[in-house]
Amino acid sequence: MSEPRCVEIAVQASGGGKVAIKEYGKITSNWGVSMSRRFEIPEDWDQDQIDEFQIDQRQHLRELIEPVDQAEFDERYAQRDWND
Repeated sequence: MSEPRCVEIAVQASGGGKVAIKEYGKITSNWGVSMSRRFEIPEDWDQDQIDEFQIDQRQHLRELIEPVDQAEFDERYAQRDWND
């Protein structure tokens, strides 16, 4: 019987949020950031190697994307008390 075989790994990390800019949330600003990569895996890797690689790569992408996500939040948070 044939078994499914993993031939490619996709790794993705994303972040985003929403900040109320005006009092009572009349104006809000949303954002989202995402980064993904696809890897061809060696045919001789077992599932444990695949899992470890995928977890490591996700953490790496998270470390890359978190500063971008934080900057987006900081920009909007600074505007939260904006007035007409």
